[in-house]
Amino acid sequence: MENPLKYFAELRDPRVERTRCHLLQDIVLIAIAAILSGASGWDEIERYGKAKQSWLKSFTLLPHGMPSHDTFNRVFQALDPVELEDSFLGWVRATAGLTAGEVVAIDGKSLRGMAGADGKSIVPMVSAWASANNLVLAQRKTDAKSNEITAIPQLLAALELSGTVVTIDAIGCQKAIAQQIVTQEADYNLAVKERVASWVILAMMLAVLCSVFYAFARYGHVEELWITVAVLIARGRYYCDFRAHR
Repeated sequence: MENPLKYFAELRDPRVERTRCHLLQDIVLIAIAAILSGASGWDEIERYGKAKQSWLKSFTLLPHGMPSHDTFNRVFQALDPVELEDSFLGWVRATAGLTAGEVVAIDGKSLRGMAGADGKSIVPMVSAWASANNLVLAQRKTDAKSNEITAIPQLLAALELSGTVVTIDAIGCQKAIAQQIVTQEADYNLAVKERVASWVILAMMLAVLCSVFYAFARYGHVEELWITVAVLIARGRYYCDFRAHR
């Protein structure tokens, strides 16, 4: 695996210079390695670092030994999240490039365990998932469910989507979002709400029926007209029954 340090070289260190005992790049790299290995908290990141210290020294400096869990916590709280994400995405793109035809699923989720006193989630997120690589490519925080529509374009703009297929649920079925995906040279598969889909099907059937009426009425084929009407009605009933009992 390529050393990710160069992708975090431009990350600004928020700490006061005289209080820096550990290099920022060392802290970031150890945290990434620990999380990729299954660590889920600052204490576990520190334990991972101490257990793998001899290996980590092969590509980190660690001038003052392994940082403590408090140091990891304080540094990551102070980092600019946008800068950190941009650096991380640069590394992800270099190591897990998207292939032509790969599905990128855009979906809204809430962070597990993050809820207020009323039981409602307080950290809704929109994420982009690369299906072939089993990897989250990027995320954007939203203030509420309805704001996913504004977060999705920002998320798409952060990704290199050329040649991929973007899938989004019904909330992303917007003209502007579809146009942005096409502009970024990707294809899309946007879900339609069930009620809307039913009306679209019925409208299409009505349009076909009107065309059939016009054609047969003009040329006088009355028997063929009623046969066609009966077929369309039967198909419409089958569709409605299928939607109701699936």
